[in-house]
Amino acid sequence: MQIPSVRPGSVVAGVDGSRDSRRAVVLAAELASRERRPLALVHGADPSTLLRDPAWALMAGVDQERLSEAVREGARGLLAEAVVLAEHVAPDVTCATATVEADARATLLELSRVAHVLVLGSRGRGPLRSPVLGSVSATVARRAHCPVIVSRRPPRDPAADGDPVRGIGQVVVGCDATGGSRAAVEAAFRQAALWRAPLRVVHCFWDVDAALHGHGAVPPRAADDTTDLRLLLAETLAGLQEKYPDVRVTPELRRGLVDVCLPEGLGADALLVVGRSEADHRSWHVSTALAVLERAHTAVLVVPGVAGGPS
Repeated sequence: MQIPSVRPGSVVAGVDGSRDSRRAVVLAAELASRERRPLALVHGADPSTLLRDPAWALMAGVDQERLSEAVREGARGLLAEAVVLAEHVAPDVTCATATVEADARATLLELSRVAHVLVLGSRGRGPLRSPVLGSVSATVARRAHCPVIVSRRPPRDPAADGDPVRGIGQVVVGCDATGGSRAAVEAAFRQAALWRAPLRVVHCFWDVDAALHGHGAVPPRAADDTTDLRLLLAETLAGLQEKYPDVRVTPELRRGLVDVCLPEGLGADALLVVGRSEADHRSWHVSTALAVLERAHTAVLVVPGVAGGPS
């Protein structure tokens, strides 16, 4: 597989022409502008996959070469439209494009070795149009070497046919109050500083009360056994609050499952940050991150436990 030449440290956005992809391009362009990084728009199109489809293989008179060229021409058109959108959103950003005749998942995973961040839509243009997370975004979020932003939207988004939401108005990060979530929390602070947005740092835990009464926020002065959790949370934030003094931070404890508590009540302009363990791609940490992705209806940043790609 021939991988396109992308400048190391670029913000890389996957382009497939879907509404979710359009939202991803807007977010990627804005992020590249704020980070002062180059932007790369990439489309993965493998004509051979289409030609192996029995519906085409059995159709009489199909010119395979012309069909392949039509796929390539369609890819060029999608990228041209994406460039116009990106330049409208962030005219100060250097924008490059690339088409790869290979599976989109393999292409993006390889690019994650040099990208600063990958930005994707939550699902593509396939026949299944549902709120379920697409296979490309799920695979890349699970295995990428660098952070991945998946731009999600509500199933019934009143602005679905209009312009995508611009900017990030709130950042929320899941924190387990241990060193394991350090990378995610620090990434959330950085994003909050970039977007000048308030930050909520949420630690979710499961106990008897959660099992009996369901999930919910724990009041700051609740007379229960959460004192140790609050102290751990405060210790996790201490150095980062000094590093990012302009970020308004609200620590919060919530009873319940992470994938239920974290996405709850977030608007379309929120960025939800979750960590992903690098120890084992099959670990529960990965499953938790993907469960959050499935439930979220906003942009989700998945951060590897050990940051990959250049900084």
